[in-house]
Amino acid sequence: MKKTYKYYLLASCMLVGLFASFTAVGQKNFVEGYIISLEGDTLRGMIDFRNSEKNPSQVIFKRGNQVEKFSPYQIQQFGVNGEIYVSASVEKEVSPDYLGELNALPDVKLEKDTVFLQSLIEGDKSLYFFKSEKRKNNFYIEENGAYTLLLHKRYFKEVNGKKIISHNRSYVSQLSAYLQDCPEINQPLSKTEYSLKSLRKLFETYYACKDEKILFENNIEKIPPEFGVVAGASLTNVSFSSGRGAFTTVVNADYPTSLNFMGGIYFNLIRTKNAGKWSLYNELSVVSYNFEGDYTDFDFTTRDDIFTFTRTELNYTYLKLYTLLRFRYPVNQFALYFNAGISNGYVIASRNYALEDRQLITSLITTEGEAIEGARDYEQGLVVGLGGQFKKFSLEVRYERSNGISPSDGLNSPVDRFQFLLGYRLNR
Repeated sequence: MKKTYKYYLLASCMLVGLFASFTAVGQKNFVEGYIISLEGDTLRGMIDFRNSEKNPSQVIFKRGNQVEKFSPYQIQQFGVNGEIYVSASVEKEVSPDYLGELNALPDVKLEKDTVFLQSLIEGDKSLYFFKSEKRKNNFYIEENGAYTLLLHKRYFKEVNGKKIISHNRSYVSQLSAYLQDCPEINQPLSKTEYSLKSLRKLFETYYACKDEKILFENNIEKIPPEFGVVAGASLTNVSFSSGRGAFTTVVNADYPTSLNFMGGIYFNLIRTKNAGKWSLYNELSVVSYNFEGDYTDFDFTTRDDIFTFTRTELNYTYLKLYTLLRFRYPVNQFALYFNAGISNGYVIASRNYALEDRQLITSLITTEGEAIEGARDYEQGLVVGLGGQFKKFSLEVRYERSNGISPSDGLNSPVDRFQFLLGYRLNR
């Protein structure tokens, strides 16, 4: 058991050291992009692209060895990874939008600011987007070179003594006037919500109505899920305990660490925003352990008994589903990641066996049966892990602690498992 912890501690320290090293030298994620200066010149180079949920307050631009930072006051526009951001002096709606902070006033609260607006649709009629540090959505239309805020606010309204959420939908009348040259737009407009998906659909309907071409549309990138296989070794330890002084043959037996092969398949759902750093990792693996322990009880309380020898065999194989939240930190083609989540395992093969030899003065009595009566077939656990990924290959160290096989409140059976896994991504 102590050796296993040493192996895990060593591997974890190595991965943490790698993570710290790469974090120190690789904080930025530069990809090809451009900026347009205030004078209208287009400069091409590399831009630190974070793809975060909120609009950037500045852009870090690199040409050769020169790195510069630009605010919305210093450039007209920049583009990166198929996205366009324009500098604009606008009004922002800044009323509280979290459910617990909503007030009872329908009036909007506006503040002036100069920001980078994200271009969603550009053409004869254009749509822009801004999300603030407080994650509040603001949408804009462009009229004669100026950017007009589409007004919307959520607030509480009392109806029959109950508070309900109501909406200031001034943006509907604004859009009705803005898109008035399409007579059919009012019907879909009445159902349009103040959301990126709904407003985008409305503008696409408008362009289809006018039979005109959209000059630019920011298509939300969808990162396909990853599929792959994993295989490696598991080191498993079990530690039985009982506060009642019972189950002595199981509790007092010495079970060495079980080394076993494990393997399975995985399905990783990647979140588009934040450069795909967050994902929901799901893995279906076959995991097993084999424990054999001996215990000898010398009993001199009676004349006949000399000793009782008990051999316990606990061999279990599980089909396990690991559901983990993963944070991935990319550095070029290499990435480090951290997992945390839960495991659920179902027994697909088992041997729960005890052999007892009771040596008397004149005879030997042998009995066989279950080591643990009514052992459970379903195991749950908590999991953490550290890993590294290079191209399609990954290497991970994982720790799992589960509740084990004992169904009795009087017998605890926690299982500690360390896994060393090599993975291979089959797609992308």
